[in-house]
Amino acid sequence: MMTKKVDKRKNPEPSIRAKRAIKLILENPGSIGEAMRKAGYSPNTAKNPKDLTESKAFKAAAVPIINQLENEIQRAIVSLPDKIDKAGYGEAVGGIEKMQKLVELLGGRETERSGWNINVVSYDESDDSI
Repeated sequence: MMTKKVDKRKNPEPSIRAKRAIKLILENPGSIGEAMRKAGYSPNTAKNPKDLTESKAFKAAAVPIINQLENEIQRAIVSLPDKIDKAGYGEAVGGIEKMQKLVELLGGRETERSGWNINVVSYDESDDSI
């Protein structure tokens, strides 16, 4: 009788440390490297967060969370006009921004817009249309 060998690479299971890192990222979005250190990764490993975020196991664990966050972002955007009147613009939009940062962190995407440049050609202080 021959048993079929299961290839774990097709359905990778994130390590305990990877699961802990994801949990820490969700609780306090910030540095993935910091979350990795707190989750038990060595400082040298934590210096290369892409080693974690680009792993198949991390991606597999992050996809359902990212999908849920993206659904919540859309729901929040739809309800934004009502929320702005009650909570103010900063508070209403702040939640959306936090969820978007989580999507970017978990998806291994850029979280800073360092490539953006804004060039002001002229500015008229008397023009209050802005």
